Amino acid sequence: MKKKQGLVESNRTLELFYKKMKIIKFIEEKFWLPLIIALILGLLIPTFGKSLIFLIIPFLMIILFLTYLKTDLIEIISHIKKPFFTPEQICNLLRNFSS
Repeated sequence: MKKKQGLVESNRTLELFYKKMKIIKFIEEKFWLPLIIALILGLLIPTFGKSLIFLIIPFLMIILFLTYLKTDLIEIISHIKKPFFTPEQICNLLRNFSS
């Protein structure tokens, strides 16, 4: 009986996992939908956006954070191992820029 309960519980967790994956997949495939709706509402009702102006910076921070999460870790490590500029080149660029 306990073995059967364990199977039922594991099936429930798998079902929840697949539901979450479906939601994530839907959001990734249809990301343009909320964007277009927000643009249309912003153009039709601009006064509504004025009351939400304090949310612009946190909203952009969240967008950038989620965007950078999609960056491959291997890509980051490869750039750390072989950077575009060495520290000496960066210092020289900053010296030339400031003077």
